[in-house]
Amino acid sequence: MNAEGLLGTAFWILGVSTREDRRRILEASDEKSLTLDPTVCEACRERLTNPRTRLTEEMRWLPGVSPKRGFDVAASIQSRSDAIPESAQLPKLAAFNLRAMTLSRVAETANHLLLAEEVAALALLGDDLDAGSILQEINEDRSIAQFPPARREQVEDEIRSRLKECAATALRALGGLPTPQIILVMTDLAERWGLDADDQFPEVFSMLVELYEVEAQQFLQPEAEAIENLCHSILKASSAGEASILPLIERLATLVRRWDTVAQPLQLIAYSKGMDHPTSAGLGRTLRGLSIDLHNDKEMSSSAQILTELCTEVFAELPEFSERVEEDLEAIRDIATSNKEGAQ
Repeated sequence: MNAEGLLGTAFWILGVSTREDRRRILEASDEKSLTLDPTVCEACRERLTNPRTRLTEEMRWLPGVSPKRGFDVAASIQSRSDAIPESAQLPKLAAFNLRAMTLSRVAETANHLLLAEEVAALALLGDDLDAGSILQEINEDRSIAQFPPARREQVEDEIRSRLKECAATALRALGGLPTPQIILVMTDLAERWGLDADDQFPEVFSMLVELYEVEAQQFLQPEAEAIENLCHSILKASSAGEASILPLIERLATLVRRWDTVAQPLQLIAYSKGMDHPTSAGLGRTLRGLSIDLHNDKEMSSSAQILTELCTEVFAELPEFSERVEEDLEAIRDIATSNKEGAQ
């Protein structure tokens, strides 16, 4: 069952509806085994006759949609690989499942703008799923098919599983884009919901962020180590005078800005919750420490000011950290002004 979405469900593979009983499922399995892999047919039969695994298949299908219309929708998708039927008039889970198929296919276009729109639409649909309504739709068909009713907590668990699966699908779709476009999509989505303190991120997007952060750490962690090593080198080289470290500081700024580009979506999400992104805050403290050391111990105010301004630019989405850095910058500028007035 490797086909995507509806076309990968046991209902479609065996050609049975959610209203058909065990006897018909067994018959369909035997019939399909003449033309399909018998082990696949057996697995489909088991999934549909076991009430617990059946629920997973029901949640992937089109709950609340009549059998004929459901198969018509799936057939139209199979006959036209670029066609996704209109989902606006369908029950919510059915609409969500069709939108998930749209996401899978948009991923093949490598269009980051369209992909961002599809992820946003899917995420909003996911937040609108109601376990009570879905339970009623599923149990209505189960009563006709003579299967025991599902329970609400089972449906709630399956909803979470569907959301996680769709978040993983979104991440795979992003993986087909160049890195700069991945960052653009994630930043765009973070800004849609994260700029208003009253907004909450849709669950699918929150799950996507968690997956993105795991992937991003493969870049962020070694880059952060390189930045920290360069900070140590700058401090060590400062004994040769301020002119000797300016090229290193320029290189440091390039690395930090590149690091921040990848971390930006994560910073925005933490910011929307009134928090500092921990990894970014840790790196910011390293840069701030270097700035303070250069200013206090080496009397290199110009370099310290460059670093502090870099911190205010890069870590603006870290409310607690940026407040301290703004105070540092104000103090450095005051001292620079006093020194200039004293020299006149």
